[in-house]
Amino acid sequence: MRKAIILIVLLVVTLCACGKSHESIESATPFNNTASSAELDISSSVSDSDNVEWKLDEGILTIYGRGKMDNYSEEPPWYEKASSINEIVVEHGVTSIGDKAFWGISAKTVTIADTVEQIGEGAFAKCSDGFSDITIPASVKTIGDDAFEDCNNLSHIVIPDGVTSIGRYAFKGCQSLTEINIPKSVISIGERAFSDCVNLEKVIISDGVQMIEDYAFSGCTKLSYVQIPGSAKDLGNVVFAYCESLNQIIIGYGVETIGDFAFKNCIALKSVSLPESIKIIGESAFAECYSLEDIDLNSGLIEIGSYAFANCTTLHSVTIPDSLTVIGDYAFAKCTSLIDVSLGSSVKTVGEKAFAFCTMSKIAIPASLKEFGDAVFFYCDILSDIYYSGTEAQWNSIVGTSDFWLKSVNVHFI
Repeated sequence: MRKAIILIVLLVVTLCACGKSHESIESATPFNNTASSAELDISSSVSDSDNVEWKLDEGILTIYGRGKMDNYSEEPPWYEKASSINEIVVEHGVTSIGDKAFWGISAKTVTIADTVEQIGEGAFAKCSDGFSDITIPASVKTIGDDAFEDCNNLSHIVIPDGVTSIGRYAFKGCQSLTEINIPKSVISIGERAFSDCVNLEKVIISDGVQMIEDYAFSGCTKLSYVQIPGSAKDLGNVVFAYCESLNQIIIGYGVETIGDFAFKNCIALKSVSLPESIKIIGESAFAECYSLEDIDLNSGLIEIGSYAFANCTTLHSVTIPDSLTVIGDYAFAKCTSLIDVSLGSSVKTVGEKAFAFCTMSKIAIPASLKEFGDAVFFYCDILSDIYYSGTEAQWNSIVGTSDFWLKSVNVHFI
């Protein structure tokens, strides 16, 4: 009996000791709020994904192991010590950088191993006072949405041949970037990917890129040169709008559509030559390009959208190719220096106030015309002669005799 009592006492003491030991291990993990900052400064380690771990030692955050990092919808475990992180190292074996993994951490140095294939959404976003240079390894295939958004110090980045997609907002607001070269492996450039990069001066997009989405480079106010490959068949809406310093654009053969507002308010742009592959110029595509003097509209063009060249106040001459059938409403409105307009032989529709406030004295209109909008020549006070290649009966059936702005214009039937 006495031996049994002794055994019970020994068992209770052993269990209590084990419980205290487990409690002390828990208190050393970074997830325990009672852990001191000194403990966290020395080292932290926890399983992130099945085979990926992390440690923080003397300001160096290291991600190591094999496989993918977790994605984070909330703060990652190391975020509470973000201010002490000076360097981020993603070691060999890690295959992805998780969503928001380093969001808002202004590390001065970042090293990414050549096993990483994906940079997640918001991975380095808001690293506003951090690294100025980063090398993306050739192993990376995708750069996620918002990946480097608002990294204000980032002045140099090489996007390697191998990356296939650049996500939405990926580099938006990177105010120190000055030059970007998009390699041929990239298929798509996402919406607003480089918008508001206010010091970006030069963009070269290699042949291979198929999609440049809306607003991709809008608001890049120092951008002066851009080269667009023929592989990008459709330029997105507002894609280069408000690039106030843009004075040279090269558009490759193969591009078919220039999106709405694509180059709106590019006030330094003086001349544009469009390849014969262009079929549609979208609404307000070149509106308010106040310095635009010359536009070369090559054969192949079918439609000029509404307001496409509105307020291009220094544009003085336009030759519409024979392929074109539609001139949209207000297409050349307020082109107050436009004195020479030649319409091609296939124009069928001229929209409302298409040439309002223009200053040509004469114009030839083809017999192909089927629709003539209201007040096409609104306030064209200098216009005195129209040469129409159809009959008077055709003219009257299409245009009529009641257009106030044609009352003092002589119509010649030739």
